[in-house]
Amino acid sequence: MKAPRIIYIVLFLTLLVPLITARSIKPAYNVAANRTFDFIEALPEGSNQFGLLFLDYGPGTQAENQPQASVIFEHLLRKKIPTILLTTYALGEKFTKETADKVLTRLQLEDPSRQFVYGKDYVILGYRPGANLFLQGISQAQDLAAFLGKDIRAIPLKSYEPFQGLQTLSQVTVIGEFTGLVGFLNSYMQFLTIQGTTAPLIHGCTSITIPETYIYADTGQLRGTLEGVSGAAYYSYLLQERFTKRTADDSLVINTSLGMGQLYILLLIALGNIIEFARRRTS
Repeated sequence: MKAPRIIYIVLFLTLLVPLITARSIKPAYNVAANRTFDFIEALPEGSNQFGLLFLDYGPGTQAENQPQASVIFEHLLRKKIPTILLTTYALGEKFTKETADKVLTRLQLEDPSRQFVYGKDYVILGYRPGANLFLQGISQAQDLAAFLGKDIRAIPLKSYEPFQGLQTLSQVTVIGEFTGLVGFLNSYMQFLTIQGTTAPLIHGCTSITIPETYIYADTGQLRGTLEGVSGAAYYSYLLQERFTKRTADDSLVINTSLGMGQLYILLLIALGNIIEFARRRTS
């Protein structure tokens, strides 16, 4: 068997083992994820506040954005903050329900006695067209529950008791926007404002779009960011530290798999340099 083939087989196994065994290791410290966790953890519990999560991603960035949206949604559920899931990206509609289902399944396995009720703890609105006009409408609405309309079950949002009191954007204590699409963040920063002040916005971005967030994060306009899978993994680790019965989720396992693969590649680079150095010494 040729050496390159062996190298790729070992790399494949290195990536595969953590995924099969669902084993994870502590991720590297992530400043942005830690800041985001502290912001949400500091929010008071109660139904007089709301979370608004925009899952603006499709199959292309699902691997990074879905773990980010999942940990934020889970944290809001644990904080008992009624949360609305929606998207302004047509391909994202499927993932609003899928993300919620995955999180709820994990929480149910963790504690079967705990129940999260649709219409009370969370609501899924699905896809909302209009992009910038829709965002502008959210910021100006005086009856936000009515403006958002019906959920994926064709039931008006105002029919659900916790959301009947949702009048303006000022009542939304956290807005999460998760996307790998260039330019989406700028639209949210431009239109989601409260009396000239940027809304409490957190952003989950892919590895490619991380630089787009720096100007907003450094100025404090973004309350928090999750950078790729590593950001979601560190946030997940913080949730495990806070809630000790919690088990490792997909982000921790995937991050471990990627980390093992990167360590293997670094080992090959070091080994190659050692072999070349030894060859030159003997020649």
